[in-house]
Amino acid sequence: MNWQDTLVALMVMAAGSYAAWELMPGALQHRLGRGLGRLAHRAGCARASRRIEKALQPSGGCHSCDAKGSCASSAARPGEEQPVRFTRRG
Repeated sequence: MNWQDTLVALMVMAAGSYAAWELMPGALQHRLGRGLGRLAHRAGCARASRRIEKALQPSGGCHSCDAKGSCASSAARPGEEQPVRFTRRG
């Protein structure tokens, strides 16, 4: 196996990992992220651990939990205005 085959294999694994991460439920993402943060902290990478913990904070959008639109804030009553809130992430 030459270096090009190795590079292609790494790219395919990275793409598969990204797709799996995006498609997995939010609760599992948070659990795996917390584990990765603890692993980084134990390895002595405090800066990486802080960045992971910061990324795991909910952003306030509809994709920050597994409620899938069933929370009270997402259900607007007919004819009622709903404020739009923007939050800075990262």
